[in-house]
Amino acid sequence: MLVGILLISASIILKNDANKLSFNDQLLYSPRVLTEVTFKPIQIEIPDVNVKLPIEKTTITNGTWQIAQNGVSYLDFSSGIGDDTAAIMYSHNTKDRFGPILKLENGDKIKITATDNTVRSYRVINTETVTPDRIDVLTSTKGEVLVLYTCTGFLDSKRFIVKALPII
Repeated sequence: MLVGILLISASIILKNDANKLSFNDQLLYSPRVLTEVTFKPIQIEIPDVNVKLPIEKTTITNGTWQIAQNGVSYLDFSSGIGDDTAAIMYSHNTKDRFGPILKLENGDKIKITATDNTVRSYRVINTETVTPDRIDVLTSTKGEVLVLYTCTGFLDSKRFIVKALPII
């Protein structure tokens, strides 16, 4: 009986995809006027873990984090690629999405391709697992940094964070 209750509870929790990848935030970023971004990301490639996915611009509305249907979510009010702050991308922890990023190590490379086919390359400098209340891992950066994350842990209760700096 206990197993049945646990399975039903888990299926209810797992059904709510919109909250799975979210962080516990009241307001992650203050609303701001977005400037026209010249580097518009459309694809992410991480050769060391065999990831190559399309990028879709998403947002947070009333505390609900949108999730790309077929690839990686690019948080629309994080910075533009090449800006002097964090560019945040996230996806589900599945084999065909961001599950493989759990194997990334310092020094591994990440490539972001834009609509005009230009490519920006990054090198992983840090990975860590945090609780969803640690929004500082998304916002406490100085200079350009690419932040990738996915869920991890029992019932996706934690977030696996990858930070990468541009290769110049």
